[in-house]
Amino acid sequence: MTLLVQRCPKDSSVVSINYVFNVLHAIEDQICGKAGATFASINKKEIEEIRIPLPPIEVQHQIVAEIEGYQKIIDGARQVLDNYKPHISIDAEWPIVELADIAEFKNGLNYDADAEGSKIKIFGVSHFKDCLIAPLTGLPEIQVDEVVDESYLLAEGDILFVRSNGNPALVGRSVLIPEIDDRITFSGFTIRCRFTAKVEPYFYACLFKSTLHRELFRDAGQGASIRNLSQGMLKQIKVPFPDLATQRSIVTEIEAEQALVAANRELIDRMQAKVKAAIDRVWGSTS
Repeated sequence: MTLLVQRCPKDSSVVSINYVFNVLHAIEDQICGKAGATFASINKKEIEEIRIPLPPIEVQHQIVAEIEGYQKIIDGARQVLDNYKPHISIDAEWPIVELADIAEFKNGLNYDADAEGSKIKIFGVSHFKDCLIAPLTGLPEIQVDEVVDESYLLAEGDILFVRSNGNPALVGRSVLIPEIDDRITFSGFTIRCRFTAKVEPYFYACLFKSTLHRELFRDAGQGASIRNLSQGMLKQIKVPFPDLATQRSIVTEIEAEQALVAANRELIDRMQAKVKAAIDRVWGSTS
């Protein structure tokens, strides 16, 4: 049996509103008005003429219960993804040093948009998002009149900071550069941190994502409409400096946690596929 939406009975013994919602939600990207494009323009009459399957009420309730079960799992997994952040418990026995003691810094490349020289990929502020590891795929290319000096190229283990931005909340945001096999530079609105001491960069990348250190970077910014983080400010920021074995042990634990967190993304995909399959069964049973 197929149901016209405008003829949907109000009698709850015949139709479940939650069932109708789930079916319509599943096909919303296929709903088109007269203009042809999805939701470009659609009126009341066109909405009323949408047809959906209407199995017996018992089947509708079963479908809704099945989908709600999957949705609870999806919501729980999303809670994990949204709320997990790597945490490093600072041991009072760890030495505390200034960043200048273990790293060196360099401002990013300033370039002329009208340059006509060689091309090179560039990592800018818009690419940071809230990532721990820098996403290096799909970076734009810029043209520069001169050959970019090797000191302006990113390397594995570098950490980039947002130096300047109109949004003060973004100043001090950081990303860790992963293994890299391309020539990539970084924009003038960023500062590169390159460790000079023997450290585990991932340890410090996680540390810089913590609430405490994000606030230190943010508070170090200065200015009115645009706040700036300078090399001098970064050099003075104090960080714990446990021995390398301790750093690596903590990184191993964090990576194990992140593997569990990442599994929630796969779980969401699987549950969403089950939701789709449940709706597809309804359409198939009435074809």
